[in-house]
Amino acid sequence: MHWVDRATGRFLARTKMFDGGFGDVAALERMRDAVSLFDTPHGILLDSAIAQSSFLTGRQRLEPRATRGLNQRELRWDSSAIDPRFEASVRGGRALLLTRDRELTPDAPLCIAMAASGEEGYARRVKLLAPLVYGGLEVLVLENPFYGARRRPGQSSARLPTVYEQFHMNHASVLETLGLLHALRERPGFERKPLGLVGYSMGGYMVSLAAGAFGHPLAVVPVAAGRSPRSVYLDGALSWAVDFRALERERADARAFLGDLFEATARHLHAPAPGSSIVLAAADRVGFVFPEETDRLLQHWPGASLRRYRGGHTHVFTAFDGHVRRAVRNAFRGLSV
Repeated sequence: MHWVDRATGRFLARTKMFDGGFGDVAALERMRDAVSLFDTPHGILLDSAIAQSSFLTGRQRLEPRATRGLNQRELRWDSSAIDPRFEASVRGGRALLLTRDRELTPDAPLCIAMAASGEEGYARRVKLLAPLVYGGLEVLVLENPFYGARRRPGQSSARLPTVYEQFHMNHASVLETLGLLHALRERPGFERKPLGLVGYSMGGYMVSLAAGAFGHPLAVVPVAAGRSPRSVYLDGALSWAVDFRALERERADARAFLGDLFEATARHLHAPAPGSSIVLAAADRVGFVFPEETDRLLQHWPGASLRRYRGGHTHVFTAFDGHVRRAVRNAFRGLSV
């Protein structure tokens, strides 16, 4: 394990996740046993969301130096992917649209950027992808439920209190991403628009799930992701932040049950549609998503390629933006729409 990952893991362990226990166990068991998780349509009225949005100006703009001359607007919609028991703030879908031209164009490639664990707001992904937008890429940056402006009232951090909220966030973020992809594909004149997905760590795994469920060719870039999140939460540096004491107060087999829940999600990891282009990127001394998990994901998808960089899992946030941008470029170059 790289020392940066070890230090990051110790820092994250200061604030525990799942200190509220498992939450809705019946719902978790339904998700664990489901034959399909992502076949329920989640429609997004994209044209309406764009029409009702306005361009961000002045202090509203994110990363103003990195995005000088680019257009930013925040899209909002009512998300039917969210459990109606949750508050309006969680149910309000949000994504930042970053473009060179003022409007989306039929031929320009568009990439949806999904959030990593604990990644609130758009700034990090905007800064990462802005150089590609200058080159003609269009970007949608999705805000996850329970993160940033979509936190629950009184929610004090991005550390979710229950396992159910974690699973529901992941499930809903995939459904919302699929809704955006289908809305883009169904726009008149956009039938052959190149579309893609990029995400880091948890976001990379969500990208992998969404790509297999979409049914149309995509440029797919899972960064620092594996075939299953089981070892991430049970053995990796992130596991130090899991409140196993709270979980074990609810059931003696807490570790095994949690592991089974996460492992079950890998059943829904399908190959993207023919014509897709898959480029994985990962570090070689990782303490969060172990290298063998990334290798298993690579083996799961014949035709995928893997680019490794020297360093730890956390380095992608500090020193390896170029690796990720190169992976996105290569994925779109290999895409056949």
